[in-house]
Amino acid sequence: MRVFGYIKNLRFDGNGNSLIGLYVQDTSQFELDNIIGCSCIDREYLIDKKGKTGSAVVLANNMRFTNGYEYGLNNCKENSVAMYIDSPDSHYENVVTLGYKDHIILNSLNFMNKIHSWNYKEDTINESCMFKIGAQAVLTDVYSDTLQTMFDITGTGSVDCVNPIFFLNGDFYKTTHNKPTPIIVSDDFVKKMKNNIVF
Repeated sequence: MRVFGYIKNLRFDGNGNSLIGLYVQDTSQFELDNIIGCSCIDREYLIDKKGKTGSAVVLANNMRFTNGYEYGLNNCKENSVAMYIDSPDSHYENVVTLGYKDHIILNSLNFMNKIHSWNYKEDTINESCMFKIGAQAVLTDVYSDTLQTMFDITGTGSVDCVNPIFFLNGDFYKTTHNKPTPIIVSDDFVKKMKNNIVF
């Protein structure tokens, strides 16, 4: 049975001990609003197709996830991910992620609007990525702020993006380890997609 409902005004702190902050399963027409989370070991937000019926059609607005604590980014977890989304047909709007190596992993068709991902510590800037995309994605007004890579595209669906902004803050991006690479696409992806990447 799928769950229909909503979660509003939720704040959670993994305190470096919790594996996952918010795990959504078996939902449809589910709403999330004003969700703030931080300091989970693995993922702040996870939605997947596991469970008895899978999940689809989540409508989410006003979400903020921080790796560690915002002031000084203490207690950061190296492999923590802000959002891991493997459930289709959902809409995410007004999302901020701070301090992750991998900010958002998309493995199903989803729509995202007004997303701001940023880092300001060198140990999280090196090899950082805003979007790892393994499926179809429709993105609008997405802002990569001082991350090494904005898009790492390895899937087989189309990626439509309107008004992406890739910005590097010179005060923080002082790394000599890696050069900025705004877009990474696999050779296999390019062969399959050809002209289906729209910016």
